[in-house]
Amino acid sequence: MGTLSRGRDLPPEAVGTRRYPAFIVSSSVFKPPEYSVEAFTCPHCGTLAQVQWTTARAQGEVAYRSARCVVCGEITVWLGRAQMLGVYTELLNPILIYPIVTGPPPEPDMPEDAKKAYEEARAIVGVSPRGAGALVRLALEFLLRDLGVNPRATPAVAIAGLEERGLRRETAMLLHTIRFRSNDAVHPEVRTDGADTQEGILLNMELLNMVTRELITEPRKRLEAMDTLTDDQRELIGLPPKARDTSDE
Repeated sequence: MGTLSRGRDLPPEAVGTRRYPAFIVSSSVFKPPEYSVEAFTCPHCGTLAQVQWTTARAQGEVAYRSARCVVCGEITVWLGRAQMLGVYTELLNPILIYPIVTGPPPEPDMPEDAKKAYEEARAIVGVSPRGAGALVRLALEFLLRDLGVNPRATPAVAIAGLEERGLRRETAMLLHTIRFRSNDAVHPEVRTDGADTQEGILLNMELLNMVTRELITEPRKRLEAMDTLTDDQRELIGLPPKARDTSDE
């Protein structure tokens, strides 16, 4: 067997390939469970890891197959129409029936109101993708509100207001992408490809995490790093002196 490699942030498409055949584990990369692939994010332990598939078994016109996570040992169970391929059974149109799929966890720095809506979306994405899509849109609205826009503004107006304040065009387009896709997930006439599917909603959730990292987490980390500088160093690069703590004076 290969060795267990922890904490390696590999692209999802690289995991389980010949180049990385071992039990690759990552807690920062999310790959939704998918039938018959060699690795995905385990819905039980939340790690991206290799899975071991059992042989499919048929019961009448249906068949089932399970995959065991090499990290936590828990299984996922898939059900589909039985198709005989010689002496082997295969699943047609397989669906995950256990456990219920959840989305990627929210970024730790996501505002609390947005995080609450996001967690609700995460809990139901496996059974109600459209319901989860509506909650992701609500999480987006809370995120925009936390960034200081008018709470009564529509998401489109809020994003435009952030652009006027210096938001990068690429980030604004990403926010609009989440807005469009989340709207289309709940409208009768879906226009965005896959917007109302489980995979589409999971993508929206990943995008919302991406925006949170760029707009909240990264600026916070930059400020924390600059706060480690001395006043002389800050003066050399045009930063004001650090605020003095006068609470004990």
